[in-house]
Amino acid sequence: MNLRSFDHSHLAHLPEYRAVSRALDDLAHALKREEITISDQDWRQLPAQVAATLPFADHCSSCQSPTRLFFPVSGTVNESRLDACFQCDEGHSWTTRYRLDG
Repeated sequence: MNLRSFDHSHLAHLPEYRAVSRALDDLAHALKREEITISDQDWRQLPAQVAATLPFADHCSSCQSPTRLFFPVSGTVNESRLDACFQCDEGHSWTTRYRLDG
């Protein structure tokens, strides 16, 4: 592991910060339970990639929950656009194209 010094103490009082750590731990356990193998490099990149998709949240047009947001599960960047693929909790899938303006 290539751990470097860090200081998140200014965030530690936020329940959401603690929830992120718990969610990553839960995901690590789920990967073991489901026998899904990912490389250490992919595991380390995962949080950054998920964080990078946050501006691209979308609603599922097939579900009846207009306030429920979903985030891309995969994406392809071509020149100045992102083709983002989504999947909601009900299993509906869709793709949305976003313009990337720097």
